[in-house]
Amino acid sequence: MKGFNLPVIQDTDRAKNLLASFRNFLDEKGLLDFTTFALALAMSAAAVYPMYGELGYKAGLLVIIGILAFPIIFICLFNLQMGVVIVLGLSFVLLGIKRFLGDVPIGTAMDGLISVMLAGLFIKLVLERKIVFGSNPVSIMLLLWFFYNFLQVLNPYAESREAWMYTVRGIGFFIVLYFIITKAITSVKVVKMLVWSWLIMAIIAALYGLKQEYFGFFQAETIWINADQERFNLLFIHGRFRKFSFFSDPMVFGFVCAYTGMMCLALMIGKFKPLTKIILGGFFIIFMMAMFASGTRSAFVMIPAGIAFFALITFKRWIVISAIAGFILLVIVVLMPTVNNAHFRVKTAFQPQTDDSYQVRAKNQKRIQPFIQQHPMGGGLGSVGVWGKKFTPHSMLANFPPDSGYMRVAVEAGWIGLGLYLSMLFVAMKTGIQNYFRMKDPELRSYMLATLITFFILILANFPQEAIIQLPTNVIFFIVMALLTKLKTLEEERILETNVARQ
Repeated sequence: MKGFNLPVIQDTDRAKNLLASFRNFLDEKGLLDFTTFALALAMSAAAVYPMYGELGYKAGLLVIIGILAFPIIFICLFNLQMGVVIVLGLSFVLLGIKRFLGDVPIGTAMDGLISVMLAGLFIKLVLERKIVFGSNPVSIMLLLWFFYNFLQVLNPYAESREAWMYTVRGIGFFIVLYFIITKAITSVKVVKMLVWSWLIMAIIAALYGLKQEYFGFFQAETIWINADQERFNLLFIHGRFRKFSFFSDPMVFGFVCAYTGMMCLALMIGKFKPLTKIILGGFFIIFMMAMFASGTRSAFVMIPAGIAFFALITFKRWIVISAIAGFILLVIVVLMPTVNNAHFRVKTAFQPQTDDSYQVRAKNQKRIQPFIQQHPMGGGLGSVGVWGKKFTPHSMLANFPPDSGYMRVAVEAGWIGLGLYLSMLFVAMKTGIQNYFRMKDPELRSYMLATLITFFILILANFPQEAIIQLPTNVIFFIVMALLTKLKTLEEERILETNVARQ
């Protein structure tokens, strides 16, 4: 009998070692709390699964949300780090859940969680007797941007104060989220947790998008696609459906895959373990596959632009050579005869002069320029898009498609607002670049490089599309803004701790 028991004991020991290695990996990346929360969610789903047959999936999902509501609120109040991760996760799945549950107020729930986290932050600051905001140039510019948007209530050209209220609420909540994130990033372990939580959620979204590509849509998604003719026309192009994963549309999905993929590529050159680099390389390939499934032409442009910025800022010879080789390959791909529909969309992304939609956007932007020049404060927040159509449908701006994040700012906030907004982005980029070249810690420098490349792609993507204001990119945008300022501070604290330990 002993001869038969020995292999079992060995297998048990091997399993324990594997579990210990996995736990150490999670602990190293700061993901233990995240994994615990994910397991709790999975167990809740398993507990209510029997209800699906009797009450339907909507009732089951609502029960899960109800079970988790109180602990989530408690976590957000007393654990800012996990609160940020929960808000990040919600930003990824929010719109996907609404397709299955219908028009439930989950967006309001996100605002509520941010409010709870703000309350928790004030409790923390009061206990520490240290209430300080705007302690760095990026924070100051964000506060100026918020106050300018708040003063838009006095804009004499604005036709609706209700539209202003709904718009400034969204701007205010996410600027508040930035300050919460900066206070939550207290250690390198928190940075790892945020980055890897973002990567894991993005890879799940990418895999779900590939599921849509190769195995089709769920019935609820098909109903959602066919419910609106304009939406159907946007998604069904050149004989195939563009994939959108959990997000509002393929554009958001494509951009998420583009900037997260570039982030993985930047982290791969850092001083990390070989296994970590292999995982990041696998993630990059999956993100590129999912990006092509989205059919988002603007996202295709972001990759070579990101690689060019990557080569410029690192000055590494092999990266420069790879960038040049990639550029030559890109030229060949663009100039060669069209192979299929996917290849056609890639070509048109780099040949805007032949693209009808681009020409329409250019004409619209040219047409609105006199209005922007004559209205220094713009037409008022919420005058364009959904809120404009709801509150001022008679207005010329209500039916104007900005098709660009910067054009929306120029129309709604005027050239004064656009100048302030661009100044804010410039200060953030300048701060990040200065911090990157001043930093010496190889690990934190790698995270700064990845953050800088992500930020560069985001501000570039906001030109052809309204990229930054969409979920989950708006949450990621403020995480990136916070990292640009906090990573250098963490390095200084690490150096100080090392010097103290030596003494």
